Amino acid sequence: MDAGNQIDAALHVVAFPESTQTPSFPPQLSLENLAVTGGRANDDGSQLGNYGRGVEGAGILIESRGNVLLDRVTVVDNWAGLESSMVGFDESHGGGIYVNQGGLLASTRLRSCTIRDNHAELGAGIYCEGGAALRGGNCRFFGNGRLEMSANPASGLAPQCLAGGAIYLHRQTDSKWNNSLIYDNVARESGGGLHWEPYPNNNPGDYEHSMTHCTVTLNVILGDDQGGGTFAPSTMRGAGIHVSEAGQDQGTKRFYVNNSIVYGNRVGREITVVGNSTSGLSGAFVRCDFSDVGQVGEIDVSVTSTLDVGVELTPSCINQVPFFMDIPGRDFRLRGLMMSNPSPCVDTASSALIGLDIVDIDRDTFTNDDLALDFSLMNREATTSGGAAVPDMGAYEQ
Repeated sequence: MDAGNQIDAALHVVAFPESTQTPSFPPQLSLENLAVTGGRANDDGSQLGNYGRGVEGAGILIESRGNVLLDRVTVVDNWAGLESSMVGFDESHGGGIYVNQGGLLASTRLRSCTIRDNHAELGAGIYCEGGAALRGGNCRFFGNGRLEMSANPASGLAPQCLAGGAIYLHRQTDSKWNNSLIYDNVARESGGGLHWEPYPNNNPGDYEHSMTHCTVTLNVILGDDQGGGTFAPSTMRGAGIHVSEAGQDQGTKRFYVNNSIVYGNRVGREITVVGNSTSGLSGAFVRCDFSDVGQVGEIDVSVTSTLDVGVELTPSCINQVPFFMDIPGRDFRLRGLMMSNPSPCVDTASSALIGLDIVDIDRDTFTNDDLALDFSLMNREATTSGGAAVPDMGAYEQ
């Protein structure tokens, strides 16, 4: 591809296409230690070779029924969407990565990946749907859906992510994120950091997601539809995390935020859950344990229904300034206890909630052992309190 000519840009820089059969032993597919950039998924149906996905997965398209591993991959400056209106993109999914895998044995794992400066209407960084397992560890999401990015070189139009600036989970049954940073991502309406829409009306079931030792901060809801109007405050939901349209089917929907920091995301609430209070069925529920959530003096969380729908901050949670080392420099390590303005997130997490090394960060070939390393690959629980090792909240161990 000629970097100065967008006409010949790839619809998908990398594609793992769907196979015709579900194998008994799913193949292991991997992409390691490279940059994926310059994808422009803007096919209106007239082009060939896009595996039926014209406005999805400009950077990486994953539909394989096998197990896909992205290891130390940087996905940067990929755009999904048609350029057919004055306001930018028609509905498009997964500017950086699009995942829709069939088969119960399929999975996608992201290990030590960077997803930045990608654009789509839904899930500017990554969009995932379907029933396959999604796992991410030691990943960094930033700048996805950000308006101040340069205009689309192909059209001169600015990006406009509607929801899920970094991550959009649609009907996704199972995802886990460990030791990851989600910051400086932008959406116009909901889920500046992460948006989960779990409502498959005809597919009841129990869905569970978790976020452990993650830092979600400085993500933004703009409240601007770029068509001359402004979204009402009631629709600007979950600058950090938003769970939408649950309660329309049977079964429980759970999102666990453990040992994490969800703080300093604006405008709108840090975490929101919106349910269908008329369905009479169970909805979605976000539970936060041993985490720093909200503003000083205000737990900035919306609870919108009583039918098992809402956000619970357990007594183990705090809502205090986390005191990162250098916010302008985007250094989200915690200030130590011997420093001025020490972080209240040091030595206040839970050893029991550290969880498993789901993507094998320590590269010992095991994924059922404890998560022993932090984002910097330093030992977790390096500090002590009263002689016992106690971990810190967030992606970094002080």
